[in-house]
Formats: sequence, C-alpha cells, structure tokens
Amino acid sequence: MRDDQPVYALTASMKAGALEKRTKDLGEFMPNAEIAAKAMEKHSHSVVYLNRETLVPCVIEYLAADGTVSSTTTFSNLKFNVALADELFKYTPPADVKVLDMDELMDGLRGKGKGADQKTTQPPEPPKADF
Repeated sequence: MRDDQPVYALTASMKAGALEKRTKDLGEFMPNAEIAAKAMEKHSHSVVYLNRETLVPCVIEYLAADGTVSSTTTFSNLKFNVALADELFKYTPPADVKVLDMDELMDGLRGKGKGADQKTTQPPEPPKADF
C-alpha cells in the first residue's frame, strides 16, 4: 500500500467459539483443518485495506492479540477486465489420462446414477502436527 493511496480500513475479528465451529465444519472437507485452526489462533483480528477508488483489497494485515502485525498480504499490479484469448482456457489432457465425469462420480458417492457402482476409498489420515 502506498502512503499516498487513499484507503478504507475494515477491522474484523472472530467471535468466541467461531474458530472451533469453523474447524469442525471444515474438518470433513479439509483434512488439515486443525493445523489451519492452530495457525489462525495466532491472529486475534485482521485489517483489510480497500482502495477507495476500486474498493478492491490492497493489503490485509493479521494482528496478534497484543496488536503487533503478525503477517501481511499485499496485492499489487492488479488488472481488471483484461482481454484474454479463449485458448488460455482450453485444456486437452494427455491421451493416456482417464477423464472422469464429476457429476457421475458425485452421483455414485450419493448412491445413485451411473457412478453408483464405482468404488470409493477414504484418503489417508494427514499427519498430526504439534503446535
């Protein structure tokens, strides 16, 4: 963030118990949710600085309980509505790759449709981290 750039500053903090609830909610989708939660515990609140002209975040500061900045994310050189060639969004997988229809796969996980007979396995448990 440039010193001469006018910004809005938004301050946010989690309500008591929100981190535990978020960890529980994410646990089934994100195997490392507990590790992420431990990292988030260091941050008591954050400040998001929005460019006044575009309202796009330019800096996010994460602050510790004592008010010191524990980490900063800076966004710069952002460009909007840039013309991009359609070819950038085309992907042709290699010939030896099996392509799966995710709709069919999800139906199979739900026990219905064409993918119902496909076997699914649970991912391995992630390693435990000590903080």
